Amino acid sequence: MNRLLLLLIFPAIVIGQSANENVPVHLREIPRHNLSIDLGIAEPTGDYQDISRSGLSVGLTYDYYLNKNVGLSIGARHTYNETAFATAYDVDNTSLSSLSAGIAGSKTFNRFQVDAYARFGIGYLNTNSQDAVSQNNQQNYSPNNDAIKEFPLVLETGLRFNYYFRRSVQLYFAPQYHGSLGDALAYDNRRDIFFSNDPVFQTGLQPSFDVSNLIFSVGIKFALNAQYTRGELRDDSEPDN
Repeated sequence: MNRLLLLLIFPAIVIGQSANENVPVHLREIPRHNLSIDLGIAEPTGDYQDISRSGLSVGLTYDYYLNKNVGLSIGARHTYNETAFATAYDVDNTSLSSLSAGIAGSKTFNRFQVDAYARFGIGYLNTNSQDAVSQNNQQNYSPNNDAIKEFPLVLETGLRFNYYFRRSVQLYFAPQYHGSLGDALAYDNRRDIFFSNDPVFQTGLQPSFDVSNLIFSVGIKFALNAQYTRGELRDDSEPDN
């Protein structure tokens, strides 16, 4: 019975594979080497919202695909947030520049492609240098420079929703998370330098936070050469279809 079932199914498998081979290569494979550039809005998350506001983020990513579903990913990103501080001094924005590496997974649907990725790495943190009062939660903060991690670990994960504008060019929208690990920011809330009648206000705290953002970006992704993951080459002699 099993052998009879196999004999009935085998021709359908062969036909299905042949039909797949007849689909143009740019609709069934993905480029092996890819470079992506994106620009987006960074929205602070978690406790970081207490001391920060929205900012901007710019990223550069290289993806090398082992096959049409799995690849290696290297990314560089710079994100900065407007502060939520009010002060008599000039207060710098907080910025985090990072370099990370990890894996990427992809699924293609003709001209559409969905990528998911996760990367770990290290960043450079540039923080505020003056005492200030957060307008978000009425807390007074003074940087604890000895405890701030100038080079924190970084996590970056997200999705890319791609559309093949050309065989070698994709436009995409990417929601993603980007942030430091291990409470990279450290502050003092010193009782002797600020007093408030606000019952919510607390003094004597030494809070620490991570730089954490949800980033919503748009970008463009280029195939760096004509090779697809199965070794086939892109044919640009005919117009896109």
